[in-house]
Amino acid sequence: MSQQNELFSQSPSDSPPNTKLQDALDFTHLTDLLATQRWLEADQETDRLMLAIVGRTQFGWLRTEDISQIPCTFLITLDRFWSDASKEVFGFFVQYHLWAELGGTKAPKWGVYQKFVEQVGWLNVEPQLTHSKGTFPSNHSIIDGSGWFRLGAFYSRLAVCGGLTTPV
Repeated sequence: MSQQNELFSQSPSDSPPNTKLQDALDFTHLTDLLATQRWLEADQETDRLMLAIVGRTQFGWLRTEDISQIPCTFLITLDRFWSDASKEVFGFFVQYHLWAELGGTKAPKWGVYQKFVEQVGWLNVEPQLTHSKGTFPSNHSIIDGSGWFRLGAFYSRLAVCGGLTTPV
């Protein structure tokens, strides 16, 4: 199977979201931070929300199995907030397309990962507040920080959630 096909071969295993938990999550703080372009704080709030939705707040990072349990509607909502606030510079799907273009798969290779983090600016010691399309304010991500190999699982989940079959 080609690398490109491997990225998209996952079937949607979107278990029913915990609607009580999802309803309890308040996006107001995130949207306020994004509206005022407080990108680093918004990034941290996004992490907090993602940990909360899968019950991993006390651990501070996501396992591969947690990533597959993040409800698609939740990921799409977060992406829409980021994309709208940044005029499509930041967001999960923007990064997903970069990952796919570089040959990223569900089981990433170190070389692809290195190219990806260079392109999105995560190699900078200090977070950058001006970015090219697809970059993100910091590299502290609960996904990347918990293991570079989990990025493939995350972007594969996005492919499922977005109904993507080929990279754009």
